[in-house]
Amino acid sequence: MSRLQKISCEVEFITPAFLGNATQQGQWRVPPFKALLRRWWRILKAKDYGYDWRQLREAEGLLWGNAFLEKPHLPGHKNGHQQALIRLRLGNWRMGNLDNNDWKQFRFGKQKATSSAQYAIDVDVYLGFGAVLPPSKKQKRKFKELAHAPAIADGEQATLQLLLQDENHSALAREILGLVHHFGSLGSRANNGWGSVQCMIDGRKVSLPRIPARDWQACLELDWPHAFGKDAKGYLIWASAPVNDWIDALKQIARAKADVRDLAKALPAFNRRKPTAVFLLGYPVQGPHELDSAKELRWPSPLRFKVQRLDDGAYRVLAFHLPHRPPPAIWALFNSQKRRWAEETQVELWDRIHAYFDKDSEWSRWGGADEYRYRKDLAGQGGGVGA
Repeated sequence: MSRLQKISCEVEFITPAFLGNATQQGQWRVPPFKALLRRWWRILKAKDYGYDWRQLREAEGLLWGNAFLEKPHLPGHKNGHQQALIRLRLGNWRMGNLDNNDWKQFRFGKQKATSSAQYAIDVDVYLGFGAVLPPSKKQKRKFKELAHAPAIADGEQATLQLLLQDENHSALAREILGLVHHFGSLGSRANNGWGSVQCMIDGRKVSLPRIPARDWQACLELDWPHAFGKDAKGYLIWASAPVNDWIDALKQIARAKADVRDLAKALPAFNRRKPTAVFLLGYPVQGPHELDSAKELRWPSPLRFKVQRLDDGAYRVLAFHLPHRPPPAIWALFNSQKRRWAEETQVELWDRIHAYFDKDSEWSRWGGADEYRYRKDLAGQGGGVGA
């Protein structure tokens, strides 16, 4: 009989996190962490199930708990429902300690959303739209402020304990934590670098696992994130030049997002009007790029950003592409002509985005010498290095 095994992981936010509770205020809570682990488990295991979401969903239900499977999946049970085999405990469900007075002290600088924009806006408002509110005469708001103060501050830490019902899941749990450490973030606007998480076990950073990657154009056949993209040069992961602090790292993200949006705007729109290629960067978008009858739809961007703190105290950003085509709710709005336009345009757009990161002096392809050095540094700490 397998015995219960525990893994204690020290988690730290490298950038502020907008991790809302029932009133949307920042609070350390278990559910977002469980959702984060499940999300990366899917990417880690998708290939093992032939990228079939039905088989993956069944396996996810058996591991992480479910109330939807039928009896044949668990012989001897009244039904197929069961509790999770990996359970989580958080050392403290405390509120965040970053309030509006603290936020006023940050100097984020400004960034134009596109090169043709008339005005530059504050970087924190640009990357945290909705979570960070700009000054507003109409709302009688003299300064920027958090939409739901407090937030969780950079540097806040807690112990996340994983309770494994089967000791054979230990290696799997560490692989998931490895992906979270290197690429994971959580909370509102997490894909823009907010809520970037660092994970440590026994005082060491969690080792780099295998990277679940697939030819990026093959990834576009599916409508959900299931693998890192790769091309002839390697993984579609780029590392920024090191900077002194996390605020400067967010500025790097803001510049890259603005440049990428310019690339999308430069491509021809369908029928010279709508849709435009900008919607392929994630949805919703505003103004002339908004899709008809789609104001309430959501599609997280396939291009994501993670802030890391390096061993020497410097910071850098990882930009990575999880390629997939628009989700069914958006795809259903398109007729055959629009779908054909979107399929052709997404290939051209992502080709241009990949070339941008490859050529920009501030970014370098991660997966060659850079990855080797990172693995070597990690091994030097006494931590294992994944295959």
